[in-house]
Amino acid sequence: MASNATSGLTYAEYTRRVRGNFFRFMLRPAGFTQDRFLPRSRLGFRKQTVEWIGSFGALWTGLLYFPFLLALAVANGFVVVRGWREQLESLCLKMFTLCLFVQPFVHPSHSRYWPVFAPLMAVSAAFLLKMATQDRRATGSGSATLTAIQLLYVLLVLATSAALFVPMLV
Repeated sequence: MASNATSGLTYAEYTRRVRGNFFRFMLRPAGFTQDRFLPRSRLGFRKQTVEWIGSFGALWTGLLYFPFLLALAVANGFVVVRGWREQLESLCLKMFTLCLFVQPFVHPSHSRYWPVFAPLMAVSAAFLLKMATQDRRATGSGSATLTAIQLLYVLLVLATSAALFVPMLV
């Protein structure tokens, strides 16, 4: 199956698929309801009603989803330099994100999968709130190694993003 799935796969085609996977996985949280569930359901709604319910659901889902997605993105780009506990918390968030976001690289991804990382988005928001309200003097010195690992992670994410999405813009 693996050789069949990758037969004739070029770098350009692979990056096109991964971009599509990321778009559906991250940026269309109500896509499953709008594109699959409502139109194919046997509820007997008229097309107009299906579109209205889908738009209403997308609006309310987006109002909750996108601020927390932003928190996840900020937490992943945030490098903690003071307090080894905070550095470990930051690294845990980054590693959990890495584990969950490998899916678009290896499997077709759809909007129905975003609830998998929803708890991580909430934890990221709580982490950022903690970091914003924490007394800086109360935290001890951090580890240079943990800082370097965080920086390496951020650089690798940026490089991967650039490899995937910059060719699309050019």
